[in-house]
Amino acid sequence: MNQNKLVIREITIKDACNLLHFAKDILREDIYSFTSIEEFNYSEEEEKEWISNILKNKNNILLVVEQDGDLIGNISITQSLTSKSSHVSELSINVDKKYRNKGIGKMMMDIALKKVAECSDIKKIVLQVFCTNERAISLYKKFGFKEEGIFKQHIKFNDESYVDVCFMARWV
Repeated sequence: MNQNKLVIREITIKDACNLLHFAKDILREDIYSFTSIEEFNYSEEEEKEWISNILKNKNNILLVVEQDGDLIGNISITQSLTSKSSHVSELSINVDKKYRNKGIGKMMMDIALKKVAECSDIKKIVLQVFCTNERAISLYKKFGFKEEGIFKQHIKFNDESYVDVCFMARWV
């Protein structure tokens, strides 16, 4: 991978179409997604509105990664909308399967967590991950996330198999 052409940047409304296609590609994998591809029916206008709403909050972070102009990853850290948990943000990260295990997730985490440290309102970051996703759990642990609980057989796949979901968090 030529990292000279790798760009990590904040998202813009113009990224809506590419982000929508990227999200659908990730959802088609099914093995890491909490949402099924059949349930993901957002239009480009709805995606633009979602991005716009994310960008309105100074404590939200939404970064994209491009390689040679193609969107290959994203990370979001979004603040809770309720007043009692407004000190908490939820993290979500995705990397195109062709680019995994190349340090892109680590780079996104580095940048995003530095930005979160600048947000005095955010005290805790939470995430959910399939307990079978050892690669992701290892990455999260390297950044100080700790397991806070497991929901047994929380996700059911079309083949009637189940997977546990691990809830992890770290304090900023």
